[in-house]
Amino acid sequence: MKIVQLLASQGHGGLEKHFVELSLALSAWHETHCIAPAEFAHYFENTPVIFHPMDLQGWRYRPITHRRLAKLLRDIRPDVLHAQANKAATLAKFHLHSCRISVATIHNRKSSTGMFGAYDGLVSVSRGAANNVRHPKIRVIHNGIAALAEPSSQKCGRLRRRLTDGQPLILAVGRLVKAKGFDLLIPAMKDIQARLVIAGTGPDQAVLQQCIEKNKIHNVRLLGHRDDIPELMEACDLFVISSRNEGFPYVLIEALHSRRIILSTPIPDALEFIPKSALVPIADTHSIHQLLNRTLDNIDQLRVEYRPFHEKAQTVLTLDNMVKQTADFYELLLNEKQTLDKSRR
Repeated sequence: MKIVQLLASQGHGGLEKHFVELSLALSAWHETHCIAPAEFAHYFENTPVIFHPMDLQGWRYRPITHRRLAKLLRDIRPDVLHAQANKAATLAKFHLHSCRISVATIHNRKSSTGMFGAYDGLVSVSRGAANNVRHPKIRVIHNGIAALAEPSSQKCGRLRRRLTDGQPLILAVGRLVKAKGFDLLIPAMKDIQARLVIAGTGPDQAVLQQCIEKNKIHNVRLLGHRDDIPELMEACDLFVISSRNEGFPYVLIEALHSRRIILSTPIPDALEFIPKSALVPIADTHSIHQLLNRTLDNIDQLRVEYRPFHEKAQTVLTLDNMVKQTADFYELLLNEKQTLDKSRR
């Protein structure tokens, strides 16, 4: 197959990770072209991926962008055009005649979903993300990761000693924005006998630091950007997801692969991978506080409850599984298209 992956966003979140890892994996078996902002070029150096830098920022109906995209797609003549998330899907919907079949991936719950109607097939990273989308061909394919290398126990031990004075260590990871709910998690730590560290950067960093200082919550620390998330994950006792809105976050998958105990708001498909006893209502600081206390008092019991969920993640939430299901979906749509074309002759 000749495949084009289209990404219109910038940054280094779950969507961008999905785009890069899926493209690299597909390129081992198929001719894979990636169209994305120039900042992604370094991910594909010395790989089989054919990268086409394109400025896709700004107004998504900009004529010059569409002229350049149309020419590039005419030159490539892909079998599959796969748009990643809403903005790319909005751009690509005007160029679906350039490919044999078109696919778009839904990465998060959105109120506006009209751009997806023109596609031959849709992928959703969770059942919940596609709840308000009506389409005859939606395939749920969860994000997946490659097997994690086991971090050094000595390094994790030193890290833990630097971050906590013997108390349990709680970790949260994510961009510092309102959707992640850190403004709810931080006050929930008041009088909790544990340390919370939050890894990530974002526009709300100053506001969150002010919340810590104003409320004298001395057991919370913002770590900023970190390159040692696997070590932090291994060092922590609890991992917390306090999001108001999510698709199917990679940090959940990484925490499950690391066999961590996870407390979470009811993100899409949560009950498939998280015990009901570990879920907390969205935007409810008091409930987060109560669940943290209960969990710290009964941590051994929750470890037992989590065993089948950890085992499931090792087999289901893998990069190989994600790539195979995606390629199989392409093949299904291509075969259906071929059959339909024959019937029209």
